[in-house]
This record gives sequence, C-alpha cells and structure tokens, in this order.
Amino acid sequence: MDRLLPVLQAAIEDPEVCETGALAVVMLDPARSHHEHGFDDALLLEHGLGDRGDWDADHMELARAKARLSWESGGDSRAAQARPHLLRSGDTLVGGGVNLEGLVVGVSGAHPWYDEALALSLAAMLRGLVLREHARLTQAGQGHIPASSPPSGA
Repeated sequence: MDRLLPVLQAAIEDPEVCETGALAVVMLDPARSHHEHGFDDALLLEHGLGDRGDWDADHMELARAKARLSWESGGDSRAAQARPHLLRSGDTLVGGGVNLEGLVVGVSGAHPWYDEALALSLAAMLRGLVLREHARLTQAGQGHIPASSPPSGA
C-alpha cells in the first residue's frame, strides 16, 4: 500500500478522477475463503484517504461492498453487474472491486472506472510483493512458507 500512496494521493487531487477528494481502500486476505470465513475475518486492510468529514458518502462501506462482491463471486464487481441474475439483495451495483487471482481489493471515492483501475493497481502490487517474497524464500532454500511471513511494503 505504501508504494502506491503517491498514486492514490494524486488520484484524490485530480477532480477528473475523483471529484470527492476521498478514497477508501479495502483489501482481503487471499488465504481466507468466503466458504470458510466471515467477511470481517478476511479483512487485511481498510484505509481511508481524505477528510472523512467531507465524504459525500460512506466510501468505506462502499469499498467493503465492492470487495465483498468480488470475494464472493470470484471476479470483478463490474463483471458481476453483467450477470444481474446472480446478484443478491444488498449487493452493490457499482464497479470498483477486483479479484486478481484471489487478491481482492475494493476502492470507492473516485469514478467507478477509476475505482476499478486503482483496485487493480493495488492488487497487482500486492501480487508483486508476494512473488518477490516467494523468490526470496526459494533462493534461501526454504521448503515451506514460515508461520508468519507477510510481504513487506504491502
């Protein structure tokens, strides 16, 4: 997340990207399946940018809803909108959640197409950090993942 904070900050300062001046980001733990865990147990990160007092909506709740839909559907929240027969009561009707190989991120506050782009950027960065850690462990001769080995810089 830290590596992309400048990108997120630039997004909230550009009215063409984010008229609200605020963003909410939700990331889920890819090791926690929706079949076995509740949503709150799967939360890895919730982060808000901008003054919450100025938010025009509860962007954190919207980011959570986008992440939840992507987590439960196994795809991007925008793609789920193309299959409305699969949507349930309470599901969000706005894109901005992504599921990149199990890495689920929801973003709210910008225009929905930019919410999705920012969510995908965060998921891709997280994937890169995990791949780097995997390479480090492999090069060090590790035959397994240590009990507590979160990627640094996430």
